[in-house]
Amino acid sequence: MFQLRLNSIVRSLPGILRWMGEHPFLSFLILLFLALLISGLVFYQYVFTVQDDISSNEIVQTRFSQQTFQQIMQIWREREEMLNQAGVAPGSGTGHMNLVKRIGLPAEAGAKFSSL
Repeated sequence: MFQLRLNSIVRSLPGILRWMGEHPFLSFLILLFLALLISGLVFYQYVFTVQDDISSNEIVQTRFSQQTFQQIMQIWREREEMLNQAGVAPGSGTGHMNLVKRIGLPAEAGAKFSSL
């Protein structure tokens, strides 16, 4: 049965191609519609069906730890204080020379940093 259908498709293929050549605008519209149909099916398969799998009853609770937040803020304050002591203003690109001098590196190292 499959062999019979394949033979009939192969026999009608030149006629289909000839019709497409004689009617290019309609052929374009048909092929465009087929492309949109296939892409719509793929989009539906990989977007909408995946969203259905996600359970709406599943609620993720995050706990905000005040102690962890305070530890992070303390680390940030210490880093900011170290940068201020070194003469590096946060967000500025010119304070690296003061840091290089404070560490005791040669001036060439500061020039290398400024070129980055």
